[in-house]
Amino acid sequence: MDLVYFFGRFHVLALHLPIGILFAAIGLEYFARKHREPKFWIAANTLWGFGALTAILTVALGLMHAKEAGFEGTTVDTHKWLGIAVAVVTTVFYLFKKAFPVPGRKRAGTIALITIILLSVTGHYGGNITHGSTYLVEYAPPSLQRLAGYVSRPPVTDITQADLYLDIVQPLMARRCGSCHNADKQRGELSLHNYEALMKGGKHGAIVAIGKAPTESEVMRRITLAPSEKEFMPTDGKPALTDGEISLIELWLARGATENGLLTGVETSEEHMLAAVDFLGLTVVEDLPPAASPDALNIARNLEIDIRLEAQESTMLIIDLSVSGGKLSKARMTSLQALAPNIRELNIKGLIITDEVIAAFPTMDSLKVLNMANTALNDSMLETISGKVPTLEVINLYGTQDITVAGINTLKTLEKLQRVYASNSGVTMDERQADYTFELLIGTQQAIK
Repeated sequence: MDLVYFFGRFHVLALHLPIGILFAAIGLEYFARKHREPKFWIAANTLWGFGALTAILTVALGLMHAKEAGFEGTTVDTHKWLGIAVAVVTTVFYLFKKAFPVPGRKRAGTIALITIILLSVTGHYGGNITHGSTYLVEYAPPSLQRLAGYVSRPPVTDITQADLYLDIVQPLMARRCGSCHNADKQRGELSLHNYEALMKGGKHGAIVAIGKAPTESEVMRRITLAPSEKEFMPTDGKPALTDGEISLIELWLARGATENGLLTGVETSEEHMLAAVDFLGLTVVEDLPPAASPDALNIARNLEIDIRLEAQESTMLIIDLSVSGGKLSKARMTSLQALAPNIRELNIKGLIITDEVIAAFPTMDSLKVLNMANTALNDSMLETISGKVPTLEVINLYGTQDITVAGINTLKTLEKLQRVYASNSGVTMDERQADYTFELLIGTQQAIK
């Protein structure tokens, strides 16, 4: 039986041969009759013969392929009989043309039209088996979807209104698992095309364990196996689900695997929200603070503080004090305090700083990038600043000779910190640690996680 399965899978390759050859034969038939060229009649007859032969081969391989588990149902039967009809019609027409090389124009046109219709409808049902019956109309305009009897949910435009199962989990499973587990092709007797089918499970039982930990569900076990494992899903070399996709399915299972319910909730982490936004193709719109007051901006510019907008139409600012050099004074700190809600990036590179000024460092809840390179910063100052910038993602400590590993360790409290540049600082390669949650870049070495 394995040999039958082996040859049967060549059906998906062979099926393109009769399609191409028969359409070429029809085109050549039309050209020969329009221009009255006998040599093209002969060529067309030959193509009909090859088309019939490859149609028979495709049907034979298809029947072998259908021996595999999962190919049951009316769609498979319809596809099978339509394929046989293509082979019979083209074979009979070829034999007829052998007996009558130049049949009447009307008769040939009728056979050509029948062949085109049979090929198109057979291909449609074959596509349904492979991709599901909604594959062609999934992204069609709403009017065409209604005409095809396909009812789709309106696209999600607000992530807070997304339904965890209907808008995320069900489409995710259809996209990543639907080629083998749909209403028309149920490998392992499992279909994921709707909630009822998913809850029913397959021939090995339920794949969702309601009321239990997500790890108790078979679907979770399968998608988290190593790709080399025999039971890993999706199979047949298809790409594994991403960490974000897995986390969304895990969240759904943890919530009881219900058929409906908003994504947002007490268990929804920022990682879940980002994964959902990515899956739905949404753009994250940040809730920006009001623009800084003109008076505060003018005061800062009078203190030789360079200010520019992060982006057009944004209220966030990029602040650079390094262009003027000199001392990081209390007056400048006071000015920054007035602008603090709007500061996204701050550059105090090369400035003269003191403990007294650092103590007055403003709290900045929107700051992501902080450049303090080539300053006399020490561990105590760094700890003070890090406690006031909870959203910091990147910090530049290049040339800060008084910073040690102890100072770097204080940065572990910054949950969003991604990267620390510490070349030519007081931190040496030998002193670095390997348990940082951020990248620590020292010299030319690779990032240390």
